[in-house]
Amino acid sequence: MEKNEIWNKGLEKKKRHSFKKGHTPWNKGLTKETDKRIKMLGEKMKKIKKHKFQDESYKKRYLIKNKGIFKKGNISIAPFKKGHKSWNKGVPCSEETKAKLRIAHLGKKFSIEHRNKIGQSQKGEKNNMYGKHLRGKDSWMFGKKHSEETKRKIGLKSLGRIHSIEQRRKNSLSNMGKLSNKKGKTWKELYGEDKANKMKKEMIKRQKGRTGFKHSEETKLKMSESRTGEKHWNFGKKQSIETINKKIIKLTGKKRSEETKQKMRDSYTDERRKITGERTRRLIKEGIIVTPKKDTSIEVKIQNFLKQLGIEFFTHQYMKEIEHGYQCDILIPSMNIVIEADGDYWHKYPIGNDIDHVRTKELIEKGFKVLRLWEHDIRSMKINKFKERLNEI
Repeated sequence: MEKNEIWNKGLEKKKRHSFKKGHTPWNKGLTKETDKRIKMLGEKMKKIKKHKFQDESYKKRYLIKNKGIFKKGNISIAPFKKGHKSWNKGVPCSEETKAKLRIAHLGKKFSIEHRNKIGQSQKGEKNNMYGKHLRGKDSWMFGKKHSEETKRKIGLKSLGRIHSIEQRRKNSLSNMGKLSNKKGKTWKELYGEDKANKMKKEMIKRQKGRTGFKHSEETKLKMSESRTGEKHWNFGKKQSIETINKKIIKLTGKKRSEETKQKMRDSYTDERRKITGERTRRLIKEGIIVTPKKDTSIEVKIQNFLKQLGIEFFTHQYMKEIEHGYQCDILIPSMNIVIEADGDYWHKYPIGNDIDHVRTKELIEKGFKVLRLWEHDIRSMKINKFKERLNEI
């Protein structure tokens, strides 16, 4: 018998020629050794079928004898080859089968080792959802809402959970540059009037319980250290002019208690006074702080005269060209004129303040024209008289 001759040539002619043309035999590709094992197993299965495990002693003997029949290294009856597809791939389970599987797995808990293996097998590109972002209508949760029970379970599961530093960094990077969809919206706009009112009531109840609550000195120290220097969220940032003006307006007319005033006096040392003075002068120079906060009535009258005459002007412009820089009352750039509306009391009529004379001299030296008007003159002044005074310079 030649080497390449098939091993089942010894079968009866009738059986060999019972296959139709193109039909693949069931034992194609199997070795003689495997075929012997199949025959042996077939004989055992016949015995099992005959006895049907009625005899308990036989059942035990059979199980003990064949305990290691499918141990690692044994040849499988029908070994899977590369590219082999399972017979039930793509076949949906019936509802009855699903129910059976659900009952079988009910209450079953995987070990930590097994969970880690599952996690590793579905990590990164191995996950079937890798690189996919299901949002809007594509999301499986679109139009659905969690029940109150589910929300409670999620809350309990997340209670006391602390994200790792790596996870926090990932969350930070993923949300960087994104604006919250809740920013600039009220509770009423987000949740409706009924829910907004309910949330407000709950918040008031929570706050009532904290009335008179005080942190311990240790807690205060920890809070202070966590927000000092570079740790502070506002470190290195500058407030806009708009923000500063809003704060000034908010604090205007606000009364402080005697205790607060005393604390402020105690904390206001000579060193701090010096630093604050330098900072204030810098902010005035940059035009961030405008003094005074409100225009006086005589300044407003002069401004109205200029508007009627159609002359463009600026108010409280910082004069940085001179040594004793300050914010002038009115500046007319086209005519290079500085107008000062001096109050009789504050500017010491009729003598005037020394600093006023110094600044006037410095402005004239720098090429500006200065018009100083006293309070009593402005109050009785008409537009024609103001025009004459303006032309006289």
